[in-house]
Amino acid sequence: MATYETNLDANAQIFSNANNNATQAYNRAMLNQEGDRLAFDKARFAWQQTLDRAAQTGMFEGAPTQAAMQYYANTFGDWSTPERTKDVFIISDFLSTLGWSPYFQIAARYPNASGQAPSSGLLYGGAAIDRYSHGPTVSDADVADIVSGQILNGELPLDPSGIYIVMASPDIAQTSGLFDTYCALHGRAVTLGYSSPYIFVGSPARSPARCAPQSVGPNGTLNADAAVSHIAAALFNTITDPTFGAWFDRLGLEPADKCVWTFGATYTAPNGARANVRLGARDYLLQQLWVPSKTGGACGLHP
Repeated sequence: MATYETNLDANAQIFSNANNNATQAYNRAMLNQEGDRLAFDKARFAWQQTLDRAAQTGMFEGAPTQAAMQYYANTFGDWSTPERTKDVFIISDFLSTLGWSPYFQIAARYPNASGQAPSSGLLYGGAAIDRYSHGPTVSDADVADIVSGQILNGELPLDPSGIYIVMASPDIAQTSGLFDTYCALHGRAVTLGYSSPYIFVGSPARSPARCAPQSVGPNGTLNADAAVSHIAAALFNTITDPTFGAWFDRLGLEPADKCVWTFGATYTAPNGARANVRLGARDYLLQQLWVPSKTGGACGLHP
């Protein structure tokens, strides 16, 4: 519950009290009550001030990280065209090979207060299809409801260790800042009393200037090749900061956010596009992730 430089024992009680306050406010916020959302924001801000007083540099850890992970994909909108079908194959291959990769083993650098680190052993549990259950424009609450709806309809399991990925087709808009302030986000959906993390990924094809690093990626697409980098970053933030009270820096940046739009050393894929990571039989251009160290840390593609 501190930086690598801060003495854990001396600050454990301070961090624990701040964490409890923030967690309680977060649980109330999950009831979708605006007043409690404000209370959570205030609690998190107060918690950040407490942490800043306790240490001056590095990343902070508070609430538990996501330990065991199985994730599920949900395509939302129209993915029936040949181009979108190709996207689905590329993204499915990516999700099937990301787990245990050196790239995602960086997550093991983010233990919780008990010293337990997230596993890089991501397991892909399958996918479901949702054709516009909430129309072509969705809010954060709609995204959470899309996840809950697929679980309640039996399309996806209610998995206590599950992470649910909602991937939007290019015609889907989102009201909380998609393409203006982010290309993907993570949040939580409450289903039958269980709070499950979800990821929402906007289609880079809808805003390539903001969300695609190159016009054609190493797998011959704009949309899927750009989307996998956003999926990787959002997954990394989800397992290192699942309840928005775990690992983040003094500016509120989560581990993947610290390295957004940086790619490190690249090589040329067979089709001439840039790539930096090979998983299975495919090349990808993935953003770097923050690799913490005793002296601070740096963006990287492996631990």
